[in-house]
Amino acid sequence: MQSTPRASEAEGVMRRLEARKHQATSQRRAIVEGLMRCQSCVTPRELYAALRDQQPAIGQATVYRTLDVLVEVGAATRFHQDSNECRYVYCSPRHHHHLICMRCGLVEDIDGCLLPPISSALEERTRFQITDHVVTLYGYCGACKQA
Repeated sequence: MQSTPRASEAEGVMRRLEARKHQATSQRRAIVEGLMRCQSCVTPRELYAALRDQQPAIGQATVYRTLDVLVEVGAATRFHQDSNECRYVYCSPRHHHHLICMRCGLVEDIDGCLLPPISSALEERTRFQITDHVVTLYGYCGACKQA
């Protein structure tokens, strides 16, 4: 079987799990790969429904727990919703930010970072040492903007 970039990325996630003392089970791999296939933020229930037919042994609780572990190891991001239900999106290991459509949930990664000049100015002004940041921009994708 030929290795695709996404397959090697999934393998990298499994190595990160093991490095953090989490088991790299076949069910977790199926959840990682399922999340990677999603083009939008998904709830645990939506991901479970998408996986249920191909992976009948996966339980809904396993999906919830695995998503929490993926957030812990940096392979997913959790977005809290007004409905108190969280949505998740797969995150590649490279530094990036997100654009999220508020209507359809489409997620676009923004590669690169425009924040270093802002961070430097803030550090100088506040004497605060900035060590990390997360940027998520919300709006409407091209299709939803036209609707």
